[in-house]
Amino acid sequence: MDISITEDEVNVVNVLNNEPMLCKVPFNQILVTPNADVYLCCGSHIINMPPSAGNLLRKSGREIWNNEIYKKFRMSFADGSFRYCNTKTCSAAAKRHDPSSRFMIHTVSEIENDETLRDSNFQDYIDAPESFDGSLRGMPTRLYLGMDNSCNLKCPSCREKLIIEDHRNGRLDKLYENLRSITKAVEYLEIDGAGDVFASSWYQRFLKNFPTEDFPNLKEIGFRSNGLLWTKKNWYRIHPYFRSKMINALISVDATTEETYKKVRGGCFHSLMENLDFIHYLLKNKEINCINLIMVYRKSNYKEIPQFIELGKRLSASYIVINPLQAWEESAYVINGQYDDEAIHLPTHPEHDAFKDCLNTHGVKNGKDGEMYVDFSW
Repeated sequence: MDISITEDEVNVVNVLNNEPMLCKVPFNQILVTPNADVYLCCGSHIINMPPSAGNLLRKSGREIWNNEIYKKFRMSFADGSFRYCNTKTCSAAAKRHDPSSRFMIHTVSEIENDETLRDSNFQDYIDAPESFDGSLRGMPTRLYLGMDNSCNLKCPSCREKLIIEDHRNGRLDKLYENLRSITKAVEYLEIDGAGDVFASSWYQRFLKNFPTEDFPNLKEIGFRSNGLLWTKKNWYRIHPYFRSKMINALISVDATTEETYKKVRGGCFHSLMENLDFIHYLLKNKEINCINLIMVYRKSNYKEIPQFIELGKRLSASYIVINPLQAWEESAYVINGQYDDEAIHLPTHPEHDAFKDCLNTHGVKNGKDGEMYVDFSW
């Protein structure tokens, strides 16, 4: 590979398909699902092999991290084949030959010339590429927990019924005990992508008595919630060590009016607005690092996308995500045969043109909008 550097750009020439290019995900990250599986990456991004590398109810995190499945997956980046990556769903893999789009996947030269990248788990490959077999000396530095489905809402985009897990069976205690073998290296922790931490009795106990000795290197936290239970009382119950870290509030909202919120979420819109104001106060008081808002759009709520963007600005959000409705098999829309009627983003939808007109009229697009980034996808 030849690199020529000009004043304002890096031009990468002759990037071959078999050139080693390393992805941050399998080298630095673990993602835990509700059934205790450790996923190699997002399930939809994996092809030609199962997405799970192992299960934390049967093996420790350390055993899974360097097992044959993980090593095989990492070698697909070391040999440049990307044979297990679905480039139709993973934009990072699809755009890996575009230097301006390489945030997750990097060439060897890029890693060698970047101190942060070089000092990560990539170093095991960089130090000995010829003998690298996919195993790593270091443990993962990023941990994504989506392991508890408990939630105070039953949003039809996600589920058909209310789910509150009975934690008396000890399932999550056993899962966490097996996870502890890798937590000491974790610098970034994200909870909980499967439900709402405030609705989970296990998480409430975990956060109140946060095991500081298990996370000595923790720096940053992604805190996912629907906001309805993020009250002042619940927030200050959380251990001070946890709250002292760089907290990114990741709030799923889906609506900006009481009528639509009742339809797509079912909770109390007034409580949500009160709690969002409290979270905004935490941001202004520098008790949290940033606010990110999430909206899953469909026929029932797409007309409120412009107002959602304005809500983000009012709350000084750094980043807002506007994603289309997905056909999750657990979704009430899928179970009840309503998905096609709600999937306004599909060109075959009878109201798709009206949807596009709405976006064009209000100038909705992907990119910076003042100080906030709008991540809009079709």
